[in-house]
Amino acid sequence: MVVSQRARQLIDGAEPVMETKACKPVTIALEELEAGKIKWESK
Repeated sequence: MVVSQRARQLIDGAEPVMETKACKPVTIALEELEAGKIKWESK
């Protein structure tokens, strides 16, 4: 869910928060999550 929401932000024009070689928004979002660059809380 977090990755899909972040991917939507990227599609809508948000800038990536880190350098990546990836081109696809879902891949970028996944790499950001794995690197700890996305903050999220479990409800």
